[in-house]
Amino acid sequence: GSAPAGPQRPPDHRRTPGEEPPQQGQKMGDAPEVSLKVKWNGKEIKLNLPRETTVGEVRQRLQELTEVQTKRQKLIGLGKKPNPPDTATLDSLNLKNPTAFMMVGSAESNILPDASELGDQMPEVVNDLDWDFVPDEQTDVGKSPENRAKLEEKVRTVDVKVITEPRPGKKLLVLDLDYTLLDF
Repeated sequence: GSAPAGPQRPPDHRRTPGEEPPQQGQKMGDAPEVSLKVKWNGKEIKLNLPRETTVGEVRQRLQELTEVQTKRQKLIGLGKKPNPPDTATLDSLNLKNPTAFMMVGSAESNILPDASELGDQMPEVVNDLDWDFVPDEQTDVGKSPENRAKLEEKVRTVDVKVITEPRPGKKLLVLDLDYTLLDF
């Protein structure tokens, strides 16, 4: 076999400025920094942080970049378990270098305010369930000759598939599924 190119490093060697980082997918070893690729909301955020950085500090940095509060962040793939403790260091998570993980959470600007905190600023809400609906010529579409003809045609041509025959002497349960069954 052939010897590897370049000088061999002693086990306690620290990377000097300009020296190449570990190869893709290698353990951090003695690299002073961890390269993180964070996927969030269709974007990729790249961070190079010291190995001694805590997960809490990573969350704080992500909050600065994304406006997602640390309490709203869920980190998936950073370490063996989802949401490692904030006190854990990147070094203690035994990450590969680089490490890619996903953050889930909403930016503060995209979160609707809690209605109980708005007080007098709440808009007036009209409860339309309290109104009685009285159909007239414009709203009673079932009386339109054109719609009646379409409905009668559909009733004549629809193929009803009976899944289970009704049981004699038993009541029939009818469910309103809120789907459009016929589209004119």
